[in-house]
Amino acid sequence: MIHKAYKIPLIYQKINQRGFFELKIFLWLNDMEWMSIDRIKEYEYDNGENPFIIPFAITGGGDKWVWIVNSENKEYPIGLCERGEINGIYYAKNTEDAILKQIIEYVTDSNFYLNKNEAKSYQISESELKLKLRKWKNSFKGILNDEYFEIRLPQSHWL
Repeated sequence: MIHKAYKIPLIYQKINQRGFFELKIFLWLNDMEWMSIDRIKEYEYDNGENPFIIPFAITGGGDKWVWIVNSENKEYPIGLCERGEINGIYYAKNTEDAILKQIIEYVTDSNFYLNKNEAKSYQISESELKLKLRKWKNSFKGILNDEYFEIRLPQSHWL
C-alpha cells in the first residue's frame, strides 16, 4: 500500500469527482488508462519496487504511469515505468502537463486519416478527431488550465 503521507494530486481528485474513472463516462486518453483512487491507495508494491513512485495509470501494454514522490510538491512529476525495465522515463512536470502532452501526442501522431480509402484500422477521420478534442476540452474545463484550450492565431498585417 502507498504511504499514508502521500497525497493524491488535486487534478486527479477533480477528475475522480467528475466520475471519469467509471466505465459509463470513462475519459479516454491515447495511452493512459486511469486507475481509481481506491486502486491507487491499495496498490501492492512488488519486492524491490521503489516506494517513492505511485502508479496512477497503465498503458495498453501494461507499463505504469507514476507519480514521482521526490519532494513536498502537491503535484508530483510524472514518469513512465516500462515493464521489464529497471529505470523509468521522466515524462512531465505534473499530472496536468502529462494530460496535455498525451493529447498533443495523440493529435500529432498518425492517428487520423485524410483519405478514407487509405486509412489504417486504428485511424479516425478529421471530424472524429474534432469530436475527441471537443470532448477533452469540455471534460477538462475547470480541471486543466483554460489557456491550454484557447486557440490564438497571430494577427497578420497582410490581412
